[in-house]
Amino acid sequence: MSLQEKVRRSEARARLLASLVEHATQPFASAYADGRIDIVSAAFCELVGYTRGELKSISWLTELTPIEFRTMEAERLAELQRTGRPIYYEKEYVRKDGARVQVGLLVHLVRDEPGEPGFYFAYITVLTERNLAEKALREGEERFRQVFENMGSSIVVYEAADDGEDFVVRELNPAAERALKTHRAAVAGLKVADAFPDVEHFGLMEVFRRVWKTGVPERKPEGLYQDQRLTLWADNYVFKLPSGEIAAIFEDVTERRQAEEALRGSERRYRELVETMREGVWAVDQDFVTTFVNARMAEMLGFAPEAIVGRHIFDFIPPDALETAAKQAEKRMRGLADDFDVGLRRADGSVLWAGLETRAIIDETGTFRGAVAAVQDLSERKAAEAALRERDEQLRQSQKMEAIGQLAGGIAHDFNNLLTAIIGYSDLVLEQPADTPIALVWQDVHEIKHAAEHASALTRQILAFSRRQALRPQLVSLGDVIRETEPLLRRTLGENVDLVTKLDPGLGLTEVDPAQLMQVLMNLAVNARDAMPSGGKLTIEAANACLDEAYCEAHPGAQPGECVVLAVSDNGQGMSKEILARIFEPFFTTKGPGLGTGLGLSTVYGIVKQSGGNIFVCSEPDVGTTFKIYLPRAGGSGPALLVQ
Repeated sequence: MSLQEKVRRSEARARLLASLVEHATQPFASAYADGRIDIVSAAFCELVGYTRGELKSISWLTELTPIEFRTMEAERLAELQRTGRPIYYEKEYVRKDGARVQVGLLVHLVRDEPGEPGFYFAYITVLTERNLAEKALREGEERFRQVFENMGSSIVVYEAADDGEDFVVRELNPAAERALKTHRAAVAGLKVADAFPDVEHFGLMEVFRRVWKTGVPERKPEGLYQDQRLTLWADNYVFKLPSGEIAAIFEDVTERRQAEEALRGSERRYRELVETMREGVWAVDQDFVTTFVNARMAEMLGFAPEAIVGRHIFDFIPPDALETAAKQAEKRMRGLADDFDVGLRRADGSVLWAGLETRAIIDETGTFRGAVAAVQDLSERKAAEAALRERDEQLRQSQKMEAIGQLAGGIAHDFNNLLTAIIGYSDLVLEQPADTPIALVWQDVHEIKHAAEHASALTRQILAFSRRQALRPQLVSLGDVIRETEPLLRRTLGENVDLVTKLDPGLGLTEVDPAQLMQVLMNLAVNARDAMPSGGKLTIEAANACLDEAYCEAHPGAQPGECVVLAVSDNGQGMSKEILARIFEPFFTTKGPGLGTGLGLSTVYGIVKQSGGNIFVCSEPDVGTTFKIYLPRAGGSGPALLVQ
């Protein structure tokens, strides 16, 4: 073909292309990446409101494209440059009159020379309301598909078959695949009975049929589905779709149900263990209201368990033990564990002696939430202790009778001596003539009076020992009594004994007879002086004290609580264990004949006991002796020293 022919044909194709561009009904345009617009159709000019000449002088990057679309369009065109494959995207054009029009662009890349950027050629579709509606529908379907695929709950869609008597599996989301341990491809298109063989027994098909016929959603309560392949606890909610299909949303609660079953099994085993225990079990809440008792606890109290649950534990505490119980309850609330014995009221009104081993329930915030106690029936132990006390009492009674015999012998001896003197001097007086001057018999009468005074003193000592002497108790401070007695003590002790007093300035008060307390101090001081014939040191101390249960258990007769303590210590000869065992016996003395009556410490013991106190002594040969007297504290603000 000649060159002229080639030129003629090229011109013909150009005229044909110009005719197609001129008469095309669809907008299209070619443009360069720098924003220059090249060839456009008449429909494009009509779309944007510019003439071809005007379009030659503007940029499609700025004048025609709104700013919010520029980044997206640049990214899509960069992708086109990279791949060379046509792309589709949607944007808006800004018309010459400022109005906006939504368009879809199918853009091709045309290169002039190999490797050169070339230009873009775009077919443009105006997006009408229908186009936009279809787009919104597609986007909505995509959103719902994303929701469907990513739901945490399982969902299965079924299509009705056989006029709603049967159903075919159409769709299920990944959560349902996991719960049902299957895949869409394995069950899609299968009838429900083929996919899940035991579904009729599960009861779900009846719900499907009712929902499909009535359109009313229903809930299939939590139940167990089980076949050869699958075990599943599920709670289903079934509803009808506008398409006529039905959907079942369900929660896989298998793990929770298995955990609950394991918990119930554990609770059942625990209850069986608790119910068969030989000890009682008693649980209370934070208000000490009973939440649980086992059968043994109910049996011990003589109530049915339901008659105890819901009642405050104090309902079963005798009135005289409520204060102790309240203190123990306060300890529980602070998380302290302390075992103790308490009397509990039975249904028949009798008292059950019980040992309580309690533990507080404290949550992670440190808040008291209740307590649990293991309760032991102490009836047999208490009976044995009572029998032992009775035997001890019998032994003490025997010892007392022996002491009384010894006391009676001593009294008879002393009184006989005194009466002999009284009778003898009385006879001497009577032998004198009636008109004898008083001066001649005055000495005999004086001796009679002196013997009578000794008899009176002996009587007072006997009364103090027997705790029958009339006391005149007053609220006093041991410190005041000691200070008042101190001058007399120093004269009595002599220069060889160094007297030291240590008195607590915050000493509490006690209720005693001051005169009797002075006698106690004098008797103890004289005994201490006699134990230090070569001299020594006597220390008198007075302080507040608080006796705990451990101390009282180790010192029979002591009572727990606040008290004041009087301690009298010497560094004299001390005493052996054999002498200590008889120290408070009447008429027992280690002194020589005529040096003591043996009633001094017996008198001290009687005064202390009659005053509601206790006296204890410790001594060691060649080391010394300490007497400690504990008297109930009646008041005062001084701190108490805990005695253990």
